[in-house]
Amino acid sequence: MADRARYLRYWGKARDDAPGQAPCHLLAYHALDVAAVGEVLLRCDRQRTMRLAASLDLTVEVFQHLFVFSLMLHDLGKFARSFQGQAQPVGCGLVPPDPGMVYDGRQRRHDRLGAELWREVLYPNRLALSVADPMTAMDLEQGVDLWLGCFFGHHGQPAAALSTPLTVDFREEDCSAAEDFVTALEAQWGVPWPCETLKDEDWQECRLAPMTWELAGLAILADWLGSNDAFFPYCAEAMPLAEYWERRALPGARQVLKQTGLLQAPVEVDPKIRTRG
Repeated sequence: MADRARYLRYWGKARDDAPGQAPCHLLAYHALDVAAVGEVLLRCDRQRTMRLAASLDLTVEVFQHLFVFSLMLHDLGKFARSFQGQAQPVGCGLVPPDPGMVYDGRQRRHDRLGAELWREVLYPNRLALSVADPMTAMDLEQGVDLWLGCFFGHHGQPAAALSTPLTVDFREEDCSAAEDFVTALEAQWGVPWPCETLKDEDWQECRLAPMTWELAGLAILADWLGSNDAFFPYCAEAMPLAEYWERRALPGARQVLKQTGLLQAPVEVDPKIRTRG
């Protein structure tokens, strides 16, 4: 397991009642499953996609990239060692539990943990570095928070800020694994953030704010469908993210959307935006 990427040592779904099947589904793969549902859903419902993009004053391409990439981030909170301690799938090369970190699904649920991890660790290492002016940086952070709130709040309500430090739930290596994961996503799918738009206060208030509940609803739908293991079988095998996306996530997304009647016609994902590199 020495060559396994750090972010492939965390489970996203786990079970103990399926003999002969993988005991867990890796967190990175679940993130891609959900994103693939969003990808295919936007491409099969062009009218909705164009309406959403127009409402946000974004091109369809920029909107799709931003939406799908954000879905990949929706469960960042599951990198918390406290969350990982809820199950201990055997033989999957996962991080060991920390007995001193106890998961609190009421006060520190994984959606809140993910939002806080983004704000405290991942955002400062990324978008915050792109602007020098403090006021502009504040506006950008506010816009990104409002946007990503639609995805971190995938359990039906906004992810409120934590009242405890991240160290209650995350080890340093967990934060590093999450950092590696987002960096790998950026390398493969490209950096999606339209910073000039996101930092615009008028856009935040007049364009984005009225759309947040609809965007959150689509994120919830994508997460629900992307969690169906009949279409996204549990996988604990390490493989490149691009390989999983092409071999498993996209085919599963097409199948689940077709089964539910949400996919009315065959959809081909534009090869130009599938992956980079």
